[in-house]
Amino acid sequence: MSLKMYQEKKQSGIQGVKYILAIVSGKGGVGKSTLSAALAITLKSKGFNVGVLDADLYGPSMEVLLPKDTTAEQNEDGITPASSKGIRLVSMAYLKSEGSAAVIRAPIANQLLNQFLNKVKWGNLDFLLIDFPPGTGDIQLTLAQQAPITGAVLVTQPQKLSLVDVEKAQDMLRVLNIPVLGLVENMTYLLGSQGEKIDLFPKAQKSKSLDEVDVLATLALDPQLCQLCDEGDLWGMSESTKSFAEDLDKLADSLLSKLGERVNGKTHIQIEGPHHFLITWEDGKQQLFRFSEVQEKCTCSYCKENTVEVDSSVGALSIKKLGNYAIQLAFTSGCDKGIYSFDQLRQLGRNLQQEGV
Repeated sequence: MSLKMYQEKKQSGIQGVKYILAIVSGKGGVGKSTLSAALAITLKSKGFNVGVLDADLYGPSMEVLLPKDTTAEQNEDGITPASSKGIRLVSMAYLKSEGSAAVIRAPIANQLLNQFLNKVKWGNLDFLLIDFPPGTGDIQLTLAQQAPITGAVLVTQPQKLSLVDVEKAQDMLRVLNIPVLGLVENMTYLLGSQGEKIDLFPKAQKSKSLDEVDVLATLALDPQLCQLCDEGDLWGMSESTKSFAEDLDKLADSLLSKLGERVNGKTHIQIEGPHHFLITWEDGKQQLFRFSEVQEKCTCSYCKENTVEVDSSVGALSIKKLGNYAIQLAFTSGCDKGIYSFDQLRQLGRNLQQEGV
């Protein structure tokens, strides 16, 4: 396999998309989808090209929150997304009858997500927002593997039940090496008649790791916003819910600042002769790996069942990058299921800067 072709394919991510943001909560009912739609509108109003992938296959919301003015279409060339006033949309809601449940098993759900990520003609986008489903399971793993996610925004309420689940989501993102850009505390208070804030929840104690995450916004529970959502008129939030619209504007600016601060470097992988490959990490450090030494650490069923004795001459047929957190190697010895996390590889590789290799 040509390394140049591999690098170009993996560096391009989803063609034409600059930033991919995951909106994650770990728990349903905290307003994650509403925030995703409102953030998309806010970014669009700032002049950016925006798309939204409604990845909650079992409970899609975007068809209600962002009613389409053009429908999604599918042909042999791929899927043309629907549009809501210029925001491009893909949702499971477009693939089933209105009001019917999506009764599908996980393998089919993963195939659908692969199509949504790789077969949709998104065009040129500044931002693709992925509205993650609740939980930390198979669908979330597929999204992390298939989409080169730039960063994630955590959404929660300041109460224990929500914090417990969002902390699990934070841990999932850590394992998958997806940067957390910040936290949004949603539906936190009501505004009184005199503009005073009336807290809805007693302040729950955050974990140490979550407490270290920047709070990007603390949002109110606004009955007018609820009405706009029900009517599919979130575009009117700047007039009907000025306080919420102003908070979203500040949130968008904070995200733009965070993205501007991020290091532009990416993890690069290249083959060095028949027996080695080189990884250049985002921080500029380089590590050299021998394929045979990496396969010796393989825990896949093939290597376990066949008690593979790895020869030093082993090479690789392909290297596949899995999201921001791992690679999958297909070795010339027959093993093609071995997955190695970046953390594991950092420990295994030889540091070129230290050893002068």
